[in-house]
Amino acid sequence: DLDRWNATYNPSNYNYGNKTVEAGRHRGLTVWPWTYFEESDIAADYLKGVTGLTTDAAWKFSDLVTDISSENVTADDVMNISKPTAKKQSGESFTLDDAEAVKIEDIDADNSLMIWRYKADLLLNGSSFGNYYLYSEPFVFTKGVNENDLLFGDADYNKNITANDAAYIMQKTLVNTFEMPIQSKTDNWFKYVDVDADTNITAKDAALVFQKTLQSSIEFLAEKNK
Repeated sequence: DLDRWNATYNPSNYNYGNKTVEAGRHRGLTVWPWTYFEESDIAADYLKGVTGLTTDAAWKFSDLVTDISSENVTADDVMNISKPTAKKQSGESFTLDDAEAVKIEDIDADNSLMIWRYKADLLLNGSSFGNYYLYSEPFVFTKGVNENDLLFGDADYNKNITANDAAYIMQKTLVNTFEMPIQSKTDNWFKYVDVDADTNITAKDAALVFQKTLQSSIEFLAEKNK
């Protein structure tokens, strides 16, 4: 393999073929043809998988998406993972709302190795010349609760504060063995249901949650102490 030598091949952009690019890519040889200016030539060879293109018109590449962020994440479902950010050749950053989380393999029952995949437009000098796919570095998705997403008083864990939450808390005060949905989601459930922060689950907590449904501006003591 040639990659250990950091080897490269620099032909004229008319003096090589697809087989050269493919053979080089599989053997660690980068191919950097020269010199490009016309958008159609740039697009054709970019989509062939040419490693690098030498040009006197680098500004034409400004809109190309070149990098996708990735970081390990915890959420209750893959569909609820925050979308990644990306960078264009110009340095502009933006959120990839259309990025797709793709599972590579399961690590165990709660963790999966994943990557982001994004179908980008090949934009050169403001015009589209087709599409290409970008992939992020791998990241680990852990199925669980991201406590930054939890709401105080959300006993049924539906990400809304409703009278149903007050009913769950009241039921908990009457039947201590009753398990609220939030308890099955996180071991730290108590502080999110003990909204008056008195270290007890009582009817007062239920009343405060119900009051919150009627007057959204009310702030629980537990919220102030977080």
